[in-house]
Amino acid sequence: MTNAKHIAGMALRTKLLISFLSIVVVIVVFTLYIVQTATFRHSTGLLQTYAQVSTTVIKEHLREEANALAESAATISDEHSTKRLVLSADTDIESLRVAMQNFANRFEADEFAVVGDAQELFTHSNGFASFDVSETESLSQPGVTWITVNNEIYLAKSVGVKNTSRSRNPMAWLVFAKNARSLINEELMRLTTMGVSLLLDTGEQVQFITSSYSDTIINEFSGVDLSASPELQDSYLPSDHYI
Repeated sequence: MTNAKHIAGMALRTKLLISFLSIVVVIVVFTLYIVQTATFRHSTGLLQTYAQVSTTVIKEHLREEANALAESAATISDEHSTKRLVLSADTDIESLRVAMQNFANRFEADEFAVVGDAQELFTHSNGFASFDVSETESLSQPGVTWITVNNEIYLAKSVGVKNTSRSRNPMAWLVFAKNARSLINEELMRLTTMGVSLLLDTGEQVQFITSSYSDTIINEFSGVDLSASPELQDSYLPSDHYI
């Protein structure tokens, strides 16, 4: 009888212990879930804030690059030496080409072109031989303006050269451009502390123009929907998980 009571007591204590441990496990798991969920929300919230700040930094960087090109072109377009070179382009195009190359080097521009008032291409850098002169005037609009030449994307600005300050129409246009590949650099990576890519949305697909990622990772992103969205997007790639 005593043994039976002892066994029954042991069984009761075991049941109580199991019940207690089960409750503890449930509480611990629930607590970990709450903590993990809150931590994830906090982390992704910070990440979204960082992304928004980085977007502002990148937009300002591009705007500064565009303004620097436009201001530099405007400065030389007012110089008498530039006007003389444009006016003598018919007889001495080489002097205009050399001067423009020197200006481009000074402005750290990758390409240049000079377009006449009759939409003729006076002279150009090696990469702008097929520059579309019909887009010249649109590049004079304020802000960041882009152009595609030989399947390369450029941030480009144009400024009119007027014979006198009172002239209504320019007698020529100066165009300077920076290849988009040079705009995403180490300094921008340091400022944003993020991986940055410049993409071209053709309407049918999104193409990488340039990126801080390796070619391998860019290829992995080829199967990911990269359409613009204000929300964070998860990308589970073979190499890693990206947000």
